[in-house]
Amino acid sequence: MARLAWLLLAIAGAGVGAHALHTALGVGGRGLDDLFADWVYNGTIALAALACLLRAVLVAGSRGAWGVWAVALASWVAAEITWTTMYAELESPPYPSLADVFYLAFYPFAFVGLVLLLRERVRGLGAGVWFDGVLAATAAAALGATILTDVVAGAVAGTAAEAATNLAYPLADILLFGAVAGALALGGWRLDRRLLLIGASFVLSGAADCMYLLQTTAGTYVEGTILDSLWPASVLLLGLAAWVPTRPSRTVDVEGRALFVVPATCGLLAVGLLTWDHVHPLSHLAVALALATLVGVVFRTGFTFRDNQRILERSRLQAVTDELTGLGNRRRLLADLEAELTEPGAGGCQVLMLFDLDGFKRYNDVHGHPEGDAMLARLGQALAAAAAPAGTAYRLGGDEFCVLAEVAPAQVDDFVEACRSALSERVDGIEITASLGAALLAEGATASDVLRLADRRLYADKLQRWLEGSRRPDDLLGGQLAEPAASA
Repeated sequence: MARLAWLLLAIAGAGVGAHALHTALGVGGRGLDDLFADWVYNGTIALAALACLLRAVLVAGSRGAWGVWAVALASWVAAEITWTTMYAELESPPYPSLADVFYLAFYPFAFVGLVLLLRERVRGLGAGVWFDGVLAATAAAALGATILTDVVAGAVAGTAAEAATNLAYPLADILLFGAVAGALALGGWRLDRRLLLIGASFVLSGAADCMYLLQTTAGTYVEGTILDSLWPASVLLLGLAAWVPTRPSRTVDVEGRALFVVPATCGLLAVGLLTWDHVHPLSHLAVALALATLVGVVFRTGFTFRDNQRILERSRLQAVTDELTGLGNRRRLLADLEAELTEPGAGGCQVLMLFDLDGFKRYNDVHGHPEGDAMLARLGQALAAAAAPAGTAYRLGGDEFCVLAEVAPAQVDDFVEACRSALSERVDGIEITASLGAALLAEGATASDVLRLADRRLYADKLQRWLEGSRRPDDLLGGQLAEPAASA
């Protein structure tokens, strides 16, 4: 079926070539004017539209996008047929006409088709990346409006309806040209053959529309010149775009220089256009688009600042968070401990408890590291639940955990036992328990002093548990805190 599509495109290409030879060089003579103006001209456009329709029907990828493109080109075909059958022979055809309705309907469908193609071509598009695309489209439209300043100025001649219709064509061409530029920006400015063909089609049809408008305004347009060959040629490029091989979709890189290139380029372009306006006055449309580009650059700068703030906050959070359990890490503990040392407790005991798991190494050796990691994550969450709301749980690394809390003196023993129990589990005959070392914050002048004292008591408890072969008494914390702090 792909061969059929390429055959249709080849016939359409031959038709465009023959039409150009006839209009430019008079090949075939004037007797074939009607044949080329009606059948060849309309036939080539219809074949290109059919190629897009075949692409949507026969190929699974991008069906929605090319279905919309087929509708857009069908509208173009309907416009050509309407003009040929209803208005071509009239001495003064109405303006705007039904044919103009079909012509102009092409543009919104083309824009939707382009957006659908882009969404399937590039993955991972965030709001900032889409904004870059809109920014590039606006800047490109400003440049196009600058180039077509004289055309836009001539489009406002005649009645209000005629002026609106005349203005709609170059404006739509400018917006489509900008949309292609935005699509390229979203894709990281990588040259994609499909987008290049679509862009070339828009440039060709836009140039034809502008020349037609200029000649019509000046009263110099004559049907049957090489100008008429540009429109079927532009449609042929769209048909080719439907069938050229493309690269697979990819994730957009929105880091580093990519965040700077688009807004900086668009901003410089807008400043250049506004500067040129003082030398050679531009159309109001060009100036408005250039100003819109500058405003967009300001907003994009704000978005970038917001995104960088979020990235910084996320980085800070990751820097003080244990990846496995989601608890605070040693860096977070030191920061919180320093903060607590500067704020004496309001009648409660400010206590630091260090825990080291007993039996975990055997479990890890028997069941493997993935199961061991799962147990650490499970015990960490259990410890966090037992410590809340009076305290905060941390994982210091390996199988070492910590709790920093402020507890009423009468509740200390129950709180300690709840935390120890949270770190206890029996699986397949392997018992996981926890050794404990505790220190009051009042026992040390610095965070290092308190940690050193709690760590010494932890290993003393671990040694005692090993010697006794059983748990220490429930009043372990009281016994530890009864030791002279100076012995540390």
